[in-house]
Amino acid sequence: MPKSFEFDEETHTYYYGNIRLPGVTKILNEWVTTEIKGIFYYVHTQTGTAIDAETFEYAGERGRAIHDGAKLILERNIDWDTVDPLIISQLRQFEAWKKKHLTSPEPVICEIPMMSERYQYAGTSDILTPINETMSVIEIKTGAYAQVAAQLAAYEQLYREYSGYKHKINLYVLDLSGKKYNFRQVKDAQAWPFFLNCLGKFKYLTQKK
Repeated sequence: MPKSFEFDEETHTYYYGNIRLPGVTKILNEWVTTEIKGIFYYVHTQTGTAIDAETFEYAGERGRAIHDGAKLILERNIDWDTVDPLIISQLRQFEAWKKKHLTSPEPVICEIPMMSERYQYAGTSDILTPINETMSVIEIKTGAYAQVAAQLAAYEQLYREYSGYKHKINLYVLDLSGKKYNFRQVKDAQAWPFFLNCLGKFKYLTQKK
């Protein structure tokens, strides 16, 4: 990564020198807010699904807690006695997934901020590690994920620039929203072009402000 690339963890903001870089999720803009009769909702830009702000934000906090717990499991530093009972099921699912799939002796890269100098965006992927001897980008999901293919394609590009990796990379989603984890490979030839379109739209709209 360029020496001038910085990530402000508190505000989840990326900087390249004094330039603020857009993050992957912001570029995809999967959810937008609206007000209906004095009540704020989050509306999905593809499906039109509306969720009241309180429910949506609670789900977001819960999802972040699950991600934090997963990172502790990967680091072998989790204290199960301190885990919120509301997320134990998801973390046990993650633990079971880890035991089955993370068999490579190579280290797991977890939540590393990265940037693309070529495309001028940044992001933090959940997990980068070999699966079945092939380098893989893995995104953990605890709710809806309609645009996960584009998200993963964006992270793949970030990792290639970050590491200089030239070989095949597989993309996966690890869904922890059910009673059992669902781990599946994502293949979508249109995902990267779609992300680039979203990136172009984002830059166009922000430059017009």
